[in-house]
Amino acid sequence: MSRLLEEMTTVNWWLSVVVVGVAINLVSGPIGRLLSRLFSALSSKWRNRTDRKRSEEARLLQELIENPAKIEGERDRAMRRLVAGVLVLMVALALLSFEISDAFNYMMDRKSWVFLEQGTPRGFMGTILIVASVGEASSAVGILDRVLRARKALGHLLQMPEPSRLAKLFRSND
Repeated sequence: MSRLLEEMTTVNWWLSVVVVGVAINLVSGPIGRLLSRLFSALSSKWRNRTDRKRSEEARLLQELIENPAKIEGERDRAMRRLVAGVLVLMVALALLSFEISDAFNYMMDRKSWVFLEQGTPRGFMGTILIVASVGEASSAVGILDRVLRARKALGHLLQMPEPSRLAKLFRSND
């Protein structure tokens, strides 16, 4: 600590502080302008992409409104995506459960946590599959939203499925 205080009292230290301060001041202007242009371009690209997505969504919605027969096909497509997402999620959870089981067995045998630090391909694949299942579900929700907005625009009420035999039995006993 005393050596640091001695260094701070020298002329060389003060000159280096001044030189570094001036250098930072000279460089900060151009870097600030560069960053400003970069963020402006990024914002513009983001806005353009959002506008393209909105116009594409409006076009798809208009297409469904003009051709109501496509609504059921879109609904079925959304359901297939949801089922695919659930299946992928089930595989991911199986992989992760095997990983946890292996780690627990290793830990009990060796009394060590080293296995958890190494990781395995199954754990990595399980994580990737969970992300994929979330993507599938998100896509399906977007499609279902479009279908519901098209039905609303057409004035259709959501049709409830026919009640099952079991539900009819419960109603008849009331």
